[in-house]
Amino acid sequence: MIEPLREKVEKLNEEMNREYYLHFSGQKETLELSKIMEKYRDLFSKEMVEKIKESNIPEKERFLAFSLRGYLEDAVKEDVDKLQTELAGRKVKVNGEEVSFYYARVLMVNEPEREKRRKIYLRRLEVVEETNGKRKEMWRKEYERVKELGYKNYTELCQATYPVKYKDFLEKCEKFLENTETLFFDRFENLLRRESRVRLGEAEPHDGAFALKLREFDELFPREKLIPTVEKFLLSLGIDLKSQHNVHIDLEVRERKHPRAFCAPVKIPDEIYLNHLPAGGMEDYDTTLHELGHVEHFAWTERELAPEYRILGLDGVSEVYAFLFQYLLEDEGFLKEFLGFPDGVAKRFADLYKLVHLYLVRRYCGKFRYEMELHTEMDLENGGKIYARSLREATGLLYPEAGYLDDLDGFFYSADYLLSWFAEAQLRETLREKFGRKWWCEEAGEFLKELWEMGRKYTIGEVLELAGWKEVDISVLEKELGC
Repeated sequence: MIEPLREKVEKLNEEMNREYYLHFSGQKETLELSKIMEKYRDLFSKEMVEKIKESNIPEKERFLAFSLRGYLEDAVKEDVDKLQTELAGRKVKVNGEEVSFYYARVLMVNEPEREKRRKIYLRRLEVVEETNGKRKEMWRKEYERVKELGYKNYTELCQATYPVKYKDFLEKCEKFLENTETLFFDRFENLLRRESRVRLGEAEPHDGAFALKLREFDELFPREKLIPTVEKFLLSLGIDLKSQHNVHIDLEVRERKHPRAFCAPVKIPDEIYLNHLPAGGMEDYDTTLHELGHVEHFAWTERELAPEYRILGLDGVSEVYAFLFQYLLEDEGFLKEFLGFPDGVAKRFADLYKLVHLYLVRRYCGKFRYEMELHTEMDLENGGKIYARSLREATGLLYPEAGYLDDLDGFFYSADYLLSWFAEAQLRETLREKFGRKWWCEEAGEFLKELWEMGRKYTIGEVLELAGWKEVDISVLEKELGC
C-alpha cells in the first residue's frame, strides 16, 4: 500500500503546485485544480480515509491528514476553480479606469488620500460580498463531509491529526493578546493618526494596511536593490543564489497576478518558485524575504527523503524559516549591513517594524479565536458577526462582517502561523546564542541547512528541541517585541 501511495502523493504535489503557480502568477487565465484532483480521486475517497485509519503504515497520521483534507476539498474542487477564475477576471473601477480585482489591492494600500483609498476598499468589498454566497455553499459542502466521516465538527476533524491541542494553544494566544494589549494599542493609535489621519475606533482595514506600509522609509527599500540584497544575505550564509538552478524568482508584474506572495514547491528540491507582485517599499522586501525562507527550506530538503517527509506534514514548520528571514528587518545590524541604514534610522525603522509584527500576530490570534468558534459551531449564518468582533478586539480596526469567508484559510492555518511566529523567536534566540547578535554567517548557514535537509520530517516542537528548547514559549516573542 505504502509505495503506490507515495508515488501518487509525489505526482499530485507536482501537478497541483505547477497549476497553482501558473494561475496565481498570472500566466494562466483559468485555474484547473479540479481536473488534477479528479485524476487522483482515489487518494481522497472515503474508502481511502478508512483504509489509512485501519492500516499500520509508517507515519500513518501524515497520510491520514492528507487524505482527510483531500476528501473535504474534493467536495468543492470545481467551485474553487470557478471562483478563483472569476476573481482573477473581475474588474473594479479605480480613478475612472478598470483594473483587476487583485491589482486594485496594490493601488489601495499605496493610496495616500483616505477617501480615494476607501472607495477602492469598498469596491473590492462589493466583489467579496457578491461572491460570499459561493463561499458559503463551499463551506456547507465541507461541513457535510465532516459529518459523513463521523466527526462532531470541523474542529474535531482537524484536531485528530494535529500535534498541538487547539484549546490549550488558544489559551496561550489569549494570554499573548492580554500581555501585549497596552503596548500595541498605544503605539498603533499613534501610527494610525500620523500615517492614515484617522483614530483607532474609526479606522478600517485599509487604513491599517496603509499605515503599516511605513511609507516614510520607501526610498530606503529601492526595488532595483531587492535581489542584490537577497543575494548578499544568502552569500553570508554560504549560499550562492545565482548557482541555485532549482530556484526561480518571479517578480514580473502581470495584470492577473495575485497580490499575495507565495512559494510553489513544484518538485522538492528540484523546482521551487517564489512568486511576488511588487507593490513598492518595505513590503517588497519583507514578503520576498519571507517566501525566500520557504524557498531555501525546500531547495535544501534531502532528495532521498520519503514523500511523507518532503511533502506531507505541517506547513508551519516551513513558516518558522520564512519568519526567520522576514524578521531580519527588525535587526538594526542587518539593516545597516545589507541596506545601508544610518544608525538612528535603523533603530526607528526596527522599532516600527516590530509594531507591524505585533499587529500581524495579534490579528492571527483574532483569526484563530474566530475560526475556533466558527468551526466548532459550524454556524455560517453568524460567522460574520463573530469575525468582525474578534478581529476588532485583537486589532482595533473595524473589520467588515462580509470578509469572514474571504479571510478564512482551511484547516486552521492560523494556528500553524501562530505556532511558527512563537517558535521563530526562539530559533532566532538560539542562533544569536550560538553565532552572535549578527548571527548570519556560514556556520549559521550550515546549522540551518541541517534543519532544512530534513524537510517536513520534524514537527515545530521537535525543531525547537533541536534548537535547545523544551516547548513553545510565548514570552520570548513578547520580549523581542518590547513587552
